Order: sequence, then structure tokens, then C-alpha cells
Amino acid sequence: MSLSVWHLILLFLFFVLPQLPGYWVIKRAGWPGWHFVFLVIPIIGLVWLWIFAFGKWSPPGGQIVLDPRT
Repeated sequence: MSLSVWHLILLFLFFVLPQLPGYWVIKRAGWPGWHFVFLVIPIIGLVWLWIFAFGKWSPPGGQIVLDPRT
């Protein structure tokens, strides 16, 4: 049993594309982009989400803006 081109396209659509928003959020939060790989691994992904949620968030550029209107 081998994978055809259609199987690979479906794998890409249903496995890789849903991970892109996680990649964008991780990059915007100031973490290295490769950390999105942890989201794919079931138990490690759940633990990593807790670490990510309660860890230090630094904005890109390192500047903290207290009032977004300024």
C-alpha cells in the first residue's frame, strides 16, 4: 500500500495547514517559530500549551506599549 499524490495533498490540507495559525501566534508572541512542532505531538503539545500560555510574552522588538493609542 503506497500513498498517491492525492493522499499527500490531503495530508497537507488536513495536517499542515491547520498548524499555520499556531505558527503565526508563536512567532508574534516572540518565541522561535519551530516551537509549533510541539503542537502536533499529543501529550507534549498539551503541556507545551500550558507553558506557552503562562510563560513570559514579549512583543516583537522588545518594546512594551502600555496604551495602544499612543
